[in-house]
Amino acid sequence: MSKIITIAELRKMQEADLVREANQQYRKIGKLKLMVKGGKEKAHHLLKIERRQLSRILTILSELRRSDESNKDLPANKLVASSK
Repeated sequence: MSKIITIAELRKMQEADLVREANQQYRKIGKLKLMVKGGKEKAHHLLKIERRQLSRILTILSELRRSDESNKDLPANKLVASSK
């Protein structure tokens, strides 16, 4: 399991860092879902923890974007730039 980043640490991060963290969380959750469904991972509670961490990141990101006056025109869901 990865280290949980606290809300205080997330608030100190730049928008680009938050987007990168969110993308990493999406990938972690996807892999964990496959492992749980495939029976390779018995600790299914980790999925809930990782989803909660993603929610924290997305909440801070949306607060940051909402407070930034210069980004009024940008859509709120301009988050995931898929990099495979």
